[in-house]
Amino acid sequence: MHAKFFVRLERTLNEEISQIREELDRQSISRQAAEEESDRRNLQLDSKQKIIEDLENQIEELRSPAAKLKADSYRIDDSTLRQLFLNYFNAEPAKRADIAMLLASILEYPPDEMDKFRTAVRNSLTQASSSFFFGSRASPSGGHGGSSITEQFIRSTSPPSNPATASSSAAALDSLLR
Repeated sequence: MHAKFFVRLERTLNEEISQIREELDRQSISRQAAEEESDRRNLQLDSKQKIIEDLENQIEELRSPAAKLKADSYRIDDSTLRQLFLNYFNAEPAKRADIAMLLASILEYPPDEMDKFRTAVRNSLTQASSSFFFGSRASPSGGHGGSSITEQFIRSTSPPSNPATASSSAAALDSLLR
């Protein structure tokens, strides 16, 4: 009788041990799967962080030359700027609007201010036209062989070795002023 009890107890304990081992195996497999998933996600995260760093570097590389180009492209020496202001006050009235537009462009006025300058140009051209009809307009050449104030400015700031570039730049600025 005691033997049967011990056999049943042994069988019950063996079954419980077997169930515990199976549960342990399942949990071990689940833990292993979770670790593999964690490793996979960490690799994805590392990959995406690398992509983000590369994109940030590309953005910075694109910004640097653009900022440098912007800073370099709008530099004008003080003496040339002073000369332009002096030319404005000494110029005939018909040329003052061109000089004002050129100065506004060089000084990078915001669009709303540029609109004010364009309005001033139109007004001054209207006044110059009306003075022409009444016989008080100065000659259009301005004493510089027919060249516009923009062309004069380009000539004064361009190196003399490349006249083609100066005249194309003058034409571009002239078109901006009109």
